[in-house]
Amino acid sequence: MNIDKKENECYHLFSINEDLTLNSDINALYPMIHQSLESGMHTIVLQFTQDSYLSTRTITVLVNCFEDVKDHEGVLAMINPNNDILDVLSMIDLDKSVKFYPSEEKLKKQIMPVGSLS
Repeated sequence: MNIDKKENECYHLFSINEDLTLNSDINALYPMIHQSLESGMHTIVLQFTQDSYLSTRTITVLVNCFEDVKDHEGVLAMINPNNDILDVLSMIDLDKSVKFYPSEEKLKKQIMPVGSLS
């Protein structure tokens, strides 16, 4: 699975650059997020392709990631998830616990300190 990590002073963004399908394996995401949390970062942001959908396999990983973020008193956010992902998150009651942003620019405007260059 192709997962890019982008770090700045206020959040770590994990971009899953492949469409998630029934056979997708995103298990590598959990240790990446856990490492960020252990390093002191508490805002974790996920971004999926617009053609992705969540299977039972990927939902399990996301729930584990959410629990880890919660255990570290952090925040889990997503950038522009598609309707299929939003529907699944709603069905499993994670939609109330995840923050959603339409773009990374909007995310930056809302959480970056004034005058930050990141």
